[in-house]
Amino acid sequence: NVVACLASIYRLNDNRRKAEELLQAEISSCEMSQEKRSSQLSVLLSALGSFYLEEGSPDRALPLYYRALRLDKALSNSSRLRSDFDDLAWCFFKKQEFLTARYYLRKKILIEEATWGRTDCRLLGSLKGYLKILEQLDAKEEAKLVSGRIGAIMMAPACEDLLKNLQPSNLDAALPSLQSYLDCLSQAGLSSEKKRVSNAIQKVRKEKQID
Repeated sequence: NVVACLASIYRLNDNRRKAEELLQAEISSCEMSQEKRSSQLSVLLSALGSFYLEEGSPDRALPLYYRALRLDKALSNSSRLRSDFDDLAWCFFKKQEFLTARYYLRKKILIEEATWGRTDCRLLGSLKGYLKILEQLDAKEEAKLVSGRIGAIMMAPACEDLLKNLQPSNLDAALPSLQSYLDCLSQAGLSSEKKRVSNAIQKVRKEKQID
């Protein structure tokens, strides 16, 4: 990890040759030691792949990314697997192979959903990247669903606060924001979440009518 960070510093200071040499030397060192099947080697392979990708050489990056993926699969390292799938997605994006880019970024998102749930804010970065790929594919229907999910996730914290404190007295003021939230949930196909929010609103609306 330290070597990978040091290589990044060299790159930022336009000493790209030194960065490449450093990473290659450390990879060779790991390969000759007991680290040849470690996550540390995976990090170095990914870092060197990213170096080549930034240089505009995705074909040089690709075998490094695949090798990192094989290592992390063998280690069942879900955190590194997310990174590997992300690396592969953007490598294929650079190659303008958008279907393959979508495939790998979707695999990353599936891991994140299994880890954090489908509405966690930590999904936003991946979903926004996924939307970018869908736009290249002109996949309008899927893009609409993903846009809805992004909107719902971004609105969720504020709307959950509104629902938590929703009373007959503040229902009218809260409704515009909650309706926008419902629209995003509907667009995203999150029917169970939409039903939960709708039921909460209806409950307070009935209380207001009784008052």
